[in-house]
Amino acid sequence: MIFRVKARDLPARVATGAYILHAGLEKWHADEARAKGVHKAASGAFPFLERIPPERFVRILAASEIALGGALLAPVVPSALAGAALTGFSGSLLTMYLRTPAMHKPGSVWPTQAGTGVSKDVWMLGIGLGLVAGAVADRQSAPHAGVISPHFLLPLGYGHYDIRLSGLYTVLVRPTDQPSVPARQRLA
Repeated sequence: MIFRVKARDLPARVATGAYILHAGLEKWHADEARAKGVHKAASGAFPFLERIPPERFVRILAASEIALGGALLAPVVPSALAGAALTGFSGSLLTMYLRTPAMHKPGSVWPTQAGTGVSKDVWMLGIGLGLVAGAVADRQSAPHAGVISPHFLLPLGYGHYDIRLSGLYTVLVRPTDQPSVPARQRLA
C-alpha cells in the first residue's frame, strides 16, 4: 500500500528528516571521547542506560537517528507514524534536558548556555505533534461514502477529488432547491 504525504507535511518532514539523518550519520563514526560524553549526558537523565557501554549506546542512538531520519524522508511512511516516532524521540531529548539541572536555569525551563543546544529540540516535538494532529484531522474529515455523479462513483480514498467533484456536481447537475436523492436509491 502506498501512502501519500500531504504537501503541507513535506517541508517539516524533509528539514527534520535530513537534520536527524545527518546527526545519526555523524554519531555512527563517533570516537571514544564523544561516545563517553553522549552516554554520560543520557545516563545522567536515564540511569538505566549506565549498564550499556558508551560505544554501544552511541551506535544504538546513531542507528535510531538514521532510521527516524529515513522514515521522515520516505514518502511511504505515513505522517502519523513518522510524527509519532519523532514525538517520542524529541520527547526523550526534552526529558533529558529537564532532568539535567545544568541545562536549565534553577526553577525554570529556560536554558543555560550549556542547555541551549538540547532545548532547541522543542521544535522537533512541535513538528511531531503537528504531523500526528494533521493525520488525525484528515482521518476525521474523510468522507464516509463515495461521490455519485451521472457517470461514475468515486470510491473512498480519493478525498481531494471527492470535494472538487461533489462541488462541481452540485453546481452543474443537481439543482440546489431539490433535496438530494440518497446514493443507494440512484443506483437501484
